[in-house]
Amino acid sequence: MLSCTGNPQQELNFKIAVVDDGIYRIDFAALGISVPSLASSSLTLTERGQPVALAMDDGGNGLFEPGESFTFLGKHLQGEHSWFNSWSPENIYVLRAGGSDSRSIPESGLTPPRSVEEEGLAGKTLTQHFEQEEFRVALAESADEQTENWYWKRLTHLDKQPFQLQLPAGVEPIAIRVALAGLSMDRAATKSGEPHHRVELLLNGTGIASKDWNGQAAVEISADEAAVAKVLTDAPTDAPTDALMHAKGQNAEDQTIRLELRVPKRYSPGEPDAVIDVVLLNWIEIDSRPTTFSDIVTYSGPDGKRLYLADKLSRAPGWIKQIHHRGLRSDSRQTDYLMIAHGSLLEAIEPLAEFHRQQGLSVSVVDVADIYNEFNDGIVSPFAIRDFIKYASENRAAPAVRYVLLVGDASWDVRSEAGRQRNLLPSMQVQAYDELAASDNGFVSIHGDDWRPDLAIGRIPAANAAELTAVVQKLLAYAKAPAGQWRQHMALVSDMNSDFQTISSQLAAGLVEQGFKVETIYPDEAADSTKQDQSDLVNAINEGQSLVHFLGHGGRFVWRTGPLDYHNSSDLFSLPDLERLDNQGRLPLVLSMTCSTGPFDHPQAGSIAEAFLMLPQGGAAGVLAASWRVPASQTFSALLLQELTQPGQSVGEAILKAKQKETRRALVESYNFLGDPALVLRISDNHPKP
Repeated sequence: MLSCTGNPQQELNFKIAVVDDGIYRIDFAALGISVPSLASSSLTLTERGQPVALAMDDGGNGLFEPGESFTFLGKHLQGEHSWFNSWSPENIYVLRAGGSDSRSIPESGLTPPRSVEEEGLAGKTLTQHFEQEEFRVALAESADEQTENWYWKRLTHLDKQPFQLQLPAGVEPIAIRVALAGLSMDRAATKSGEPHHRVELLLNGTGIASKDWNGQAAVEISADEAAVAKVLTDAPTDAPTDALMHAKGQNAEDQTIRLELRVPKRYSPGEPDAVIDVVLLNWIEIDSRPTTFSDIVTYSGPDGKRLYLADKLSRAPGWIKQIHHRGLRSDSRQTDYLMIAHGSLLEAIEPLAEFHRQQGLSVSVVDVADIYNEFNDGIVSPFAIRDFIKYASENRAAPAVRYVLLVGDASWDVRSEAGRQRNLLPSMQVQAYDELAASDNGFVSIHGDDWRPDLAIGRIPAANAAELTAVVQKLLAYAKAPAGQWRQHMALVSDMNSDFQTISSQLAAGLVEQGFKVETIYPDEAADSTKQDQSDLVNAINEGQSLVHFLGHGGRFVWRTGPLDYHNSSDLFSLPDLERLDNQGRLPLVLSMTCSTGPFDHPQAGSIAEAFLMLPQGGAAGVLAASWRVPASQTFSALLLQELTQPGQSVGEAILKAKQKETRRALVESYNFLGDPALVLRISDNHPKP
């Protein structure tokens, strides 16, 4: 406890969440502590380990007490190469209070605006950044570069109206910068030498800059002070009223200033159709010279005097939470199995952890929030999780960690409400053809600089404790059930493609040579037998299969009989078919060797791979599925089957060994295992513990 005089008995630590730039005010009551006061000089604030200036309002007595507050300049969380961060909308400031009175952080303060001369701000500029994260795009040309993946608006030559932005009143723009990226690549334009893209920047209807470029490169259009001043001096401001702009009044300083971006319609020589021109708007920045201080405040800090809009004054933080350090860096206990879970799922995962302890594994269950606190200054990031896994693998007592289980759903959209709620434990992202794909592989690629995994990893993408409890109970029942003859059965499924069927038949022949009873299910291209094929597959799973391998065309919710052709192919297996399963106690491992059946990080929808695992009683004991497009690979399937049929070897270690031998990076990174990596198929009664 702390005494009323603020003499320290212990240090208290808090996380303060900040979403937007601005001046934040923290009241004593917001800390939610029972002590009567804190010594003002004991308060320190840091952001990513760097000191942040405070402005104390403590009445001058040196004590921070109820009814009092402090302010600080908070900044949004930026990405390494972007204005916004891809993993979290919340920047974290760490407040330490009640320790020794050794604060060396200089104080800062807010100053009400007076005049340009009195503030000493003559000639100073206010830079305003405009950006909205509306949609995500992975540009194929920049796959090997660290680039922006979130954009504000698609602009095309077919837009009926140009993109418009009303500039803030009361400030005089002196320079404008616009960040764009190309998306389309018109072949006719390439052949004729016409640029792929052209964007014009207009102010109050007058062009002030333009840009031509090719491909999917990122570019900037800029208009300097001379170009902007000429328009504001010579051109009338007769902007129409609409949703983006409205007249402010009759005074010159209150008139609307309109910025526009236009993709003009162009034609390549000899071509009847216009050049297909699609570009992406990233952000707009405007340098302004304040002409009135009605909307401006100044903030004096250790980095000098700066200008801010008044609407950013005295913001309230998103939340404040007390930090309880768990000492992850000081934990040297030998650990076979790391289970990393969202705090809401810790209790529900404990029965699975206890089961593996009884099987002889040393299991450590870790709250992911503790990892963020100790490895990333409280900020959400998958790279903090990877750093912890690497640290534990290299610094805990031998033998080293073998398994990692990630417990919680993921979402690539952290700015929508639905996306944030699902993002309990983020996944990493990899470039897969023309899209970003979820990949847990990077969490365990921790030794050396390559992309191959070094530990066995799995994920249970539960969104809440009830879902997780159902999956854990199903997995425990599977692990404790007697072996049974059905564990010698396997089903190899394909679509109508003869090449896929040939591969499946060759894989089946190898399994038969090992003594397994293998059933092949191939749709018949010559007849409409879809319903029979669906029934055959459902019946095969219900009868009991230790392994089901599908090779063919697929998508988020389906295995197909062929490509997406509604006249010649249809759904072989989909979510409604899952509801027909009655295979409780006879759960297969599912290898879904097709495109996009396991994108577990979608912010609003699930997938057939998740549905297989999350089905409360039936379904699958585990699923290996790709999160985006992948090529068919007989080699990778053969490697997987070779390892998975080794008696007593866990599924996670079998997948690990197969990935370590696979030469194609896309397959290694795009395929994720949903389930318990320490699961053993028990294809033989003679099986050691994992």
